[in-house]
Amino acid sequence: MSENEVVSLPVVIAGEKRLPGDDAFEIKYDTGLTVRLYRPTVSDAVRMVNSDREALRRLSIDDITVFFDKVAKRWRDPSNPWLKTAFDLGVKTSGYDKHIIQSDIGEIGYALERPHQYDLIEADLGDASSLDEWVKNKAIYYRCWPKGLIAHVMVGNVPRASLFTIYRSLVTKNLTITKVPSRDVVSALCFANCIQETDPDSPITRALSALYWEPESEVENIIIQAADAVSVWGRGATVEALRRRVPGHADFIEFGPKRSLAVVMGEVQDLSRISMKAAFDVVSYDQEACFSVREIFVKGDVARFAELLGYWLDRYRTAIPRRILSKDAEMHVQRARIEASTEGWKVISSEGTDWTIVITDGLAQIQEHPLSRFVYVHPISSIDEVLPNIGRDTQTVSIEPWDDVWKYADALTMAGADRIVPIGRHSKLRPGFIHDGFHPLRRMVRWVAVERPMSYKYQFTAASVSELEWNLYEKVFEDIPQPQSA
Repeated sequence: MSENEVVSLPVVIAGEKRLPGDDAFEIKYDTGLTVRLYRPTVSDAVRMVNSDREALRRLSIDDITVFFDKVAKRWRDPSNPWLKTAFDLGVKTSGYDKHIIQSDIGEIGYALERPHQYDLIEADLGDASSLDEWVKNKAIYYRCWPKGLIAHVMVGNVPRASLFTIYRSLVTKNLTITKVPSRDVVSALCFANCIQETDPDSPITRALSALYWEPESEVENIIIQAADAVSVWGRGATVEALRRRVPGHADFIEFGPKRSLAVVMGEVQDLSRISMKAAFDVVSYDQEACFSVREIFVKGDVARFAELLGYWLDRYRTAIPRRILSKDAEMHVQRARIEASTEGWKVISSEGTDWTIVITDGLAQIQEHPLSRFVYVHPISSIDEVLPNIGRDTQTVSIEPWDDVWKYADALTMAGADRIVPIGRHSKLRPGFIHDGFHPLRRMVRWVAVERPMSYKYQFTAASVSELEWNLYEKVFEDIPQPQSA
């Protein structure tokens, strides 16, 4: 790829591809890549929000999982041009190393195999058949209806997040309009085009729109006002600005900014291996992801742990190079190093800004983190010293030794952590995981119920229906004279 390459990518509008014309968006990246995208019109927005919802709603979950299993096979095919484009351009748009992009983009090809789809659906909804039919539960029948139209505003710090967002929305049978993130327009568009080419006439394809639009434009306003739910990823100001514009009838599904940390409690059998895994959790997405480790709390030989952590961060520096930083980001790292030294904390770092370790006095609460493989190591003597650094903005906490996890699980999660994992597993999600404290699929459906009559006694009483009804409706009249007409 040349230093100033211009690439045109098709967007998907109501299941149809649209290539950019003369009036195209041109999204430029520091790597020299420019991506040209079709600029949607007001009539496009009207068409998207009025697309047929019933055809997708009528599909069975079996049909939908079979369709996405075909998408997964197509996505994994090495000859698939959309996979190759996602790999090649993803490095240019995101800035991440090829190892991160290939792992990230490739993962969905395996996650959408049919058995794995059912794992995901059942973990969130309990019974996948509830998307198709009434399910008996105690004294009721329940099922799930799609919300209707879900508008998604995504961010590009974790490429696979956009891909799974599209899947989650469609598998719950929702008309899906996704605004691809300007930071990485490639990943979601390549996946959307792969879906479109798998079967252009499928109701699933026709329910999908994946494109870019200008913030606060008329196109965005039409989509937001028509939405039954708005799913937003991003930082606080972006999230709040959109929240204020969402109509009262629509649900607001928020994936806001989060932070994550690691805890090493006492002796571990192989400190070098644990520090290697911790370094991997720091390196993942260069700490841009919610689940990336930014702080590590260590009980024991802190100096030795920091030394080993620095060794592995330097190994990863060449194996998985960090993205190129802007001048402002470089200055942020340098300023954070100076501020740490001013506090009297020990700073261990690479010659450049590739990685930084700061050993604090153990009492610090970090208010502003520079990211970019910059990790604070806090000496502690007990778990109580970790808890003040955990709150509702804490997503993932890893812990070692893992055998002791149940000693600390209640305290860590009660303090605010959503997820506890072994060190080294921050970016690797297990089937059944909970995302930011909730199950996303549950927020993308409407739960309804039919309650059974009292002729179905369940466990409450052995009385007859007539006895129950007399006690409920007529007993109050027992001592009151009845009207002659009655």
